[in-house]
Order: sequence, then structure tokens, then C-alpha cells
Amino acid sequence: MRGRSMVAIGTTFRPASPYNKRMMQLLMTVLIAVVDPSVSRLPVIRSAPDFQLIDANNQAVTLSQFRGKAVLVAFFFTTCSGTCPATTARLGKVQEALAKDERLKDSFHLISITLDPQRDTTEKLRNYQRLYDVDPRTWSFLTGTADDIRQLLAALRKSWKFPA
Repeated sequence: MRGRSMVAIGTTFRPASPYNKRMMQLLMTVLIAVVDPSVSRLPVIRSAPDFQLIDANNQAVTLSQFRGKAVLVAFFFTTCSGTCPATTARLGKVQEALAKDERLKDSFHLISITLDPQRDTTEKLRNYQRLYDVDPRTWSFLTGTADDIRQLLAALRKSWKFPA
């Protein structure tokens, strides 16, 4: 994709370096998936592995609880000063746009999973949510143990082939 534009939510941007391109892939990749393909008109290329993590309010969250909804999963960490703030801001715009559409407002959920669970406590996740003024009804910020995150990433690597 070198030299080609990437389009994200109506905005064109160019990764400044191979590192930023790879980081963006890591942060944004993962899934736009409908958890239950039998109720969707969207094609499901590959199912995502279920997981259980903890949200900003210390409540358990699983991917399967969003069955029947389009789910976008992104990875971030609250101390990131690179692509994470821009990605979170763009996802905020996605959340706003979807929430305004009567046909879509109840059919999606955004999930942001920290890559730094040791620092990103539930309190830090709550503060991060407030900073970006997100609606927690349709956007969950999740953490878990370092082992939980490693296991999820390993399961995703088995399910999905990421470009180098």
C-alpha cells in the first residue's frame, strides 16, 4: 500500500511511515464482524474468537453478548501519543454518526481493548472515555490481565492473517 491513500471515515490520510502504517493496522484491524451470521446480511469472512474482559465499570464483557450487532474491535493504550488519540477521535465520529441513524443506532457496538493492561486500570479507562465523551451504551473500553490480552491476541492471530 506504499504511496496509496487509505480512507477512514470520510477522511483520507497517509501513514507517515511504515511504523505508523503497521501501528494503524494493529490498532484498527481486527474486526468488523457480526457475531451471529444467521441474522445478518453482512458477509462473515471468519468468526472472531469469543473473549471475556472487564469494562471501565468493572463489569465482565464478552464478544458473544453483542450477538446480532456489527462489532468493531480496536486496540489502543491510554498513554499512547501516536495514532491512538486520532483513532479514538475518529471512532467517536463513527459512534456519533451511527447513533444518529435510526436504522443503525441499535445495531452496532464499538470495543476498544487496551494493549497495556498493567497501566490501563478501569479508572484510567473511565477517564479516557470521559476525555473522548463516548457513549458507553455503544462503546466499551476493556482491560484484563496481561495474560488475558496475550491470549486474545494469540487467538486472533490464529483466526486472522495480518499483512506484514
